[in-house]
Amino acid sequence: MEANETPRTRFGLYHEQAPLYGKESPYFTVKIHHGGILFTKPNNLVYEHGDVDYIDYVYSSSLNRHLLYKLVEGVGLDLPIGFLYNKQKLSLLEGLFRIRRNIDIAMLLKYRNRATEVDIYLVPLFTNL
Repeated sequence: MEANETPRTRFGLYHEQAPLYGKESPYFTVKIHHGGILFTKPNNLVYEHGDVDYIDYVYSSSLNRHLLYKLVEGVGLDLPIGFLYNKQKLSLLEGLFRIRRNIDIAMLLKYRNRATEVDIYLVPLFTNL
């Protein structure tokens, strides 16, 4: 068992080194992209001009909507916010899907396929007033 068993945030602390997870480690890092813009280019989708923060030592069973909302608070954003996940080794155009329900988180964990880092993009949701 590793020394740090609970999630650890690296909000704005870019000088901190990412943990080195062992090959069989149950933990991974969530890389949170926020504050940028998502737009289309010919045959591609691009996310630019944002910041990146991290939450380390995430265990599969601890990743849920409540943790995602805590991430939003941690980076200082207001709700409502949309969560987008990019499947490993795919472009944003091919691999991006929205996280709305627990089943979407289960799919994220399936697509993670033992990767030590997953990318989640926070995008504002607009409502009609």
